[in-house]
Amino acid sequence: MKKDKNRAVRFASDVTTFFLLFSIQKIVFLLFDYDVRVLPLIGAVVIIIIFLVIERLSGEQYEVSKALKKSWRLIFILLASIYVFAILGFVIMKIIELIQ
Repeated sequence: MKKDKNRAVRFASDVTTFFLLFSIQKIVFLLFDYDVRVLPLIGAVVIIIIFLVIERLSGEQYEVSKALKKSWRLIFILLASIYVFAILGFVIMKIIELIQ
């Protein structure tokens, strides 16, 4: 049962990462009127390349899938954090506007 739960959580984070890649672009534009278009995608590709290079230089057996899983999970954490901070930043800006 616990193994199935872990697998479900990993699958959910993997799917959410895909949607966060595109929603970050939209939410930053809608909230702050700042166009970031391909920056999240470029950042994801750079992170994946870094993890692949680290995996290659580790000396042991070169496992692309292992490096991709690690990088994809890191991308999820980064994008989710950016999403939360964008929302919090917007809320703080609106509170300051209301106070003035």
